[in-house]
Amino acid sequence: MPGVARIAFAASADHLDLGGELELLAPALDQVGVEAVAVAWDDSAVDWSGYDGVVVRSTWDYTGRVAAFRDWVRSTSAVTLLANPADVVVWNTDKRYLADLAAAGVPVVETRFVAPGRTNEWPDWPELVVKPAVSAGARLTGRFGAADREGASELVAAIHAEGVTVMVQPFLASVDERGESDVLVFGGEPSHAVAKGGILRAGAAWATGPGWVEDEWHRPEPLTDELAAFARLVLEAVPGPRPLVYARVDSALDGSRQRRLMELEAVEPYLFLALAPDPEPAARRFAAATRRWLDG
Repeated sequence: MPGVARIAFAASADHLDLGGELELLAPALDQVGVEAVAVAWDDSAVDWSGYDGVVVRSTWDYTGRVAAFRDWVRSTSAVTLLANPADVVVWNTDKRYLADLAAAGVPVVETRFVAPGRTNEWPDWPELVVKPAVSAGARLTGRFGAADREGASELVAAIHAEGVTVMVQPFLASVDERGESDVLVFGGEPSHAVAKGGILRAGAAWATGPGWVEDEWHRPEPLTDELAAFARLVLEAVPGPRPLVYARVDSALDGSRQRRLMELEAVEPYLFLALAPDPEPAARRFAAATRRWLDG
């Protein structure tokens, strides 16, 4: 095995434990000769060139400062290895990437983007979801029935007031029934899956402040061949070098029971290691993908 490599996990200052996952990842990385520390991505005193690589992990505050974060991504990748690649990270910070994946043949939830200053014509959908193209934690996100276009229009105006593009999607009933399926992929290979549900309730107020989640739950989900194949299909359509060190592919079934991509998270997905069938092997799969990336 090559010598010990030293990496930094980039995180927000209040999540240096990587949401509790550093405890599992550190020993797994140590087994493959990788020493890892967690560092705040916006700490101006950090010399990123002093690390063999930087892995973006829990930068969960970036959406409020997306321009500064993109600058940090580019400047860091100029002085050391960055995972995921800078171009992929920057591309993935704006959900207009869904249009690129749809154009590449990925079955994506139908999405309409409305830039500030553009007028919106509401689709004839029984229920729809309105949210920003750059956001996290369900901030400025709402679910509206056909009779509440006024409420939806108010949310569009609030998002546009922040200078952000709006995205409008049909609400998929299967999310209420069974949740969405999230597949964690390390080094191009699906590792494990979780089900997530209950984020949006019809008629619930939307928040302009810190993100909110309504009755969200997570539980283990079997990683079926169908889910694994869908995750690979999505990642094959990502522009740039492959495989990615890590990614999360979120999907749900539409009314015709066809699987649709809801989100590809290649910036800072929570890895849900504790919900894997066996958390330690899942952590080792992440560690192995990290070592392969460092070794080139």
